[in-house]
Amino acid sequence: MLIKTGKRIDAALAAAGECGVLCDIGTDHGYLAAAAVLRGTARRVIATDISQKSLDKARRLFSRLGIERFAEVRRGDGFGAVRFDEADVFVVAGVGGGGIIDILRGGERRPSGNNKFVFVPHKNSRELRAFLTENGYGITRDRCVADAGKFYDVITAEFLFPVSGANTDANAKADTNTAADANACTDAYANINADTKKYNFDCENKAALINAAAANMKTKVRTNADAYVYADDAEQRELFLRFGRENFTEKNPDFHDMLLKRINEFDNILKTVYNIECERKLESCKNALRIYETGVFCEYTGI
Repeated sequence: MLIKTGKRIDAALAAAGECGVLCDIGTDHGYLAAAAVLRGTARRVIATDISQKSLDKARRLFSRLGIERFAEVRRGDGFGAVRFDEADVFVVAGVGGGGIIDILRGGERRPSGNNKFVFVPHKNSRELRAFLTENGYGITRDRCVADAGKFYDVITAEFLFPVSGANTDANAKADTNTAADANACTDAYANINADTKKYNFDCENKAALINAAAANMKTKVRTNADAYVYADDAEQRELFLRFGRENFTEKNPDFHDMLLKRINEFDNILKTVYNIECERKLESCKNALRIYETGVFCEYTGI
């Protein structure tokens, strides 16, 4: 038995891809988690929500579909009900960009490099993109999706490594942990060498491998951040943060439709009342449309 889902949920599941365990943070009705099991893209799902009413709805849906043994329901706020090592993919949808940032900041534990995140903010996507790229997350996919007359950003990210030089709480915490891990490794190797009373070649090799892996991870996140955020100039960087880089590079038709709709909405507002904020947003959308259609990055006058 299948359930009908909209393009927003379909896009989120496509971004999540096939995985062992998918965690749906803020599951609400449970449709996304149920669809992941029924379509075989996840072998098991964990559905969490702070609302008991929502969890009851999800539990009834799982029971009706006969997938209870593949779908676990937990009550909790954000990542409070699940550990990062319990799932491969985490999906957070139906929350604004600010709410998603609060969820990511709320946990004491750091994600691992094996976790994938799919975010579908209903507003404030620019703030979310900025937070991700400044806190060690690499945005791997970023597309606007049209669903029932509304437009949603589906942002896929992985936690790679703290971005060098960024002045963030996440970096401070991660740098402290990394330094502690490095010191522990150094002490361990020294103790082994002391116990054996001789140079331990195996320990030296392991130390070299760890250092090389750390260097590769730093290079990976720096390369990703450079490609997504540190664009050719500040204007282009702001454009990517506001609208999503992939929408331009892959000529996303839903993004084109979104720009046309926003331009029409702002035009209609300005016909009745002058609003400087609205005028600035109108100009940024018009400039984004020009760039989309021509592929030429010209002066950007957005916020």
